[in-house]
Amino acid sequence: MPATYSFHREMTCYFSSGLMLALLLLFSLHLQAYSISVLPLVKGQNLNLAVAVKKVSAPRMQLPSEQLSGPALPIAPPTPAIDAKVNFDSGVTSLGKLDYNKAISEFTEAIRLDPTFAPAYLGRGNAHSNQGNLDEAIRDYCEAIRLDPNYAIAYYNRGAVYQHKNKFSKAVSDYNAAIRLDPNYAPAYNNRGVVYGRKGDFNKAISDFTEAIRLDPNYAIAYENRGVVYVNTGKRAKANADFATARRLASP
Repeated sequence: MPATYSFHREMTCYFSSGLMLALLLLFSLHLQAYSISVLPLVKGQNLNLAVAVKKVSAPRMQLPSEQLSGPALPIAPPTPAIDAKVNFDSGVTSLGKLDYNKAISEFTEAIRLDPTFAPAYLGRGNAHSNQGNLDEAIRDYCEAIRLDPNYAIAYYNRGAVYQHKNKFSKAVSDYNAAIRLDPNYAPAYNNRGVVYGRKGDFNKAISDFTEAIRLDPNYAIAYENRGVVYVNTGKRAKANADFATARRLASP
């Protein structure tokens, strides 16, 4: 992340300015972590590898030939669920290569083969989100949540899209759900803190950024965001300390 933490420019306007969208592609999912201050995006994507995500995996399914023994048994053809996982894995690979059209096609095929496969909807929603097709992304996240009401990352990603669309009440509701399902979900606290900051509720914003930092002491964006709030509340010494920490953590 670029280290642009100088106080030579007016920082009190940051909450009304645009948000930086940092996309994380790790394993099968991307997270969107918002930073309040206006910073240029790295070409393609701004990777924040300090954020940990859950790797989506499907349980290995036994083929009929594996459940019995004997040399004369034929190998059973792949089942639709196994084929869906194969297409899902291909979609994850394409998502990691930023080939979003191909990823959408592969996730769609996985869904056709297994319409109850919630991670495939999440993956397709991520691809749509990266393309800027936010309404399509929301529809896929909604379906993932319908299939798996305890899917914390689906709530989080939908909340991030709502936040990008300035639908802050819906964003907060989704972040609340993500935190309820996974109380250790640091990015959800960070993003909710950004919403509170945009609304001028600085005490709640500081509380959320502080919790995100407690859960992930290497979370540079959360330090940066808390620093911006401290600037807006006249606490320059604390702001300088947070910006220095964010700069240190963001350095290679």
